[in-house]
Amino acid sequence: MKRALVLGGGGSKGAYEIGVWKALDELGEKFDIVTGTSIGALIGAMYVQHDYDRCLQLWTELTIDQVIKGGVNVDMDIELLMSQKNKYLTLLENYVKHKGADITPFTEMIHAMFDSDRFFASDIDFACMTVCLTKPGPVSFQKRDMTKENAEDCLLASASCFPAFPMKKIKDEYYVDGGYYDNVPIELARSMGAKEIVAVDLKSVGKNQLHEPQRHLTYIEPMVPLGSFLMFDKERIHRNIRLGYLDTMKKFDRCLGSLYTFAKASKKEIRSFETMYEKYLEKIDFAIGDSILQKLYAKLLNHQLDTTAKKVDSYTYKYLRLLETCAWIFGVDDLEIYEFHDFCDKVIEKVECYHPKYKDLLEEKSVKKVIVLLKGYVVNDTVHYFYKKMAMAETPCYEELYNMAVIFPDEFHMALMLFIIREKKI
Repeated sequence: MKRALVLGGGGSKGAYEIGVWKALDELGEKFDIVTGTSIGALIGAMYVQHDYDRCLQLWTELTIDQVIKGGVNVDMDIELLMSQKNKYLTLLENYVKHKGADITPFTEMIHAMFDSDRFFASDIDFACMTVCLTKPGPVSFQKRDMTKENAEDCLLASASCFPAFPMKKIKDEYYVDGGYYDNVPIELARSMGAKEIVAVDLKSVGKNQLHEPQRHLTYIEPMVPLGSFLMFDKERIHRNIRLGYLDTMKKFDRCLGSLYTFAKASKKEIRSFETMYEKYLEKIDFAIGDSILQKLYAKLLNHQLDTTAKKVDSYTYKYLRLLETCAWIFGVDDLEIYEFHDFCDKVIEKVECYHPKYKDLLEEKSVKKVIVLLKGYVVNDTVHYFYKKMAMAETPCYEELYNMAVIFPDEFHMALMLFIIREKKI
């Protein structure tokens, strides 16, 4: 049974695929076929060459100037953009001259990384996705059709992200990035005989021909944003490599978690946490009073809290997923492999050290006013407020908090988790 590795496109986000590669090697996963689009095609070619060390070195040393002449790292960080404003004029001049960015450094990099002897001697089959403009439609360049003379051009065509990059001319035809047709070419791998597939989706701009889960397909994708596709920042690259590694280990059940990563040995603790938190919720008396209106209100509160839980029903450990969300908003490091109890301690530590933006809100007696004010704060502040209010009360469940929990059920859930973890009630 043939197995394929499919690598999606996404520019600098491709660092994630280096981490996936490392994890797959450690897991002993082998493949007969590799297909890729854009940066996935370039990394895929190096995979076919069995050239992990050189690929890793290339990525860890990569800068924007090695991709685009006079290039500028593109991110949403306005301070970063402003710090590079002097480069914009040169970049624009080159862009107009070359009908796209001057990617001479990128072409040279492909030439340096591609080893035709190792590529064609490898027993791993290969194909990359492109789109032809002169004869409109998708085109795949397969290893059997590639030669030592045109292979680099085929790879470059797959990564010609027009209009940012210029179109690639091969013979009399013009080609652009394969992401315009299929950014994660799973069906291409199937057409080459693959029966089992591991696919990596970088969640980048582009079309995907696969829209539903399929049998014999392991789909690896980041749970958090990887940044801009033209952000070749060393810290970001190292981070994305690590995320790719951790996500793959979780996908193959060597670790647990979704946003965060937990040692497999923590499974018993996590299951216990899930069960005990469920029971804790059942013990909470949501009855606010005896009138019909109050009983209806209690039903509404239960409905709101159930809705929050249902958002994470698809996860194996849904309450852990909520706790992970809480850890994420308070900035707990997501690149470590945690024991569950250590993770809980780290989350509490972060929350206790957090400096909220609200002032004197804990002393405010008007629930209506508190709700109005909390709507103007970030989620961190709302969770922190609930958490502190619970700590101040004799019991974490009383009328004032219930009233606000109807409006902020997600935040209430996270704060309640934090409170009972700190109080060691579970």
